[in-house]
Amino acid sequence: MVCPPDEVLTVATTAARDVLGKPAGLVALARRSWGEREQAAAGYEAEVAAFQARTADA
Repeated sequence: MVCPPDEVLTVATTAARDVLGKPAGLVALARRSWGEREQAAAGYEAEVAAFQARTADA
């Protein structure tokens, strides 16, 4: 989320209340899937970097 600096506390509080209003199992699932997505993205970035390094040497 992007907001003006003077609205950060209000926006963060609203977002936190929204998350707290969700079922705990749903929040846990979302956190796990976010972590898995981040791991997949990091793996993809490593593969791209390795490919670029191989092709730069060729």
